[in-house]
Amino acid sequence: ICRDLSQIGESVIISCNKEGVQFSASGDLGTGNITLRQNTSVDKEEEHVSITLTEKVQLTFALRYLNFFTKASPLSPQVTLSMSAEVPLGKWFF
Repeated sequence: ICRDLSQIGESVIISCNKEGVQFSASGDLGTGNITLRQNTSVDKEEEHVSITLTEKVQLTFALRYLNFFTKASPLSPQVTLSMSAEVPLGKWFF
C-alpha cells in the first residue's frame, strides 16, 4: 500500500474507524485511497486482516519513512501496526 501510494504523494493519512483502516494520499497526479476491512474468512493466511479498535484515530506519515519499513516485509508473513494519537507508529513482525 505504501509503495503504491508513494507514486501519488509524499505523505499518507491513515484513518482508523469501525469501518476499517483507510490509507489516503494526494499529489499532482491525483488522489489515491485504499481501505482495509476486517477479513477473517480468507483462504490464504497472509491475506488475513484483523482490526482491533479502541478509539478512532487519524494520523499523517511521510511515505518515505514508511517505505523503509516495507523493506523488512520479507522477514515475516504478518505485520501488526499500532497507532495512537500523539504517538509514533509502532510496527511489529511475527
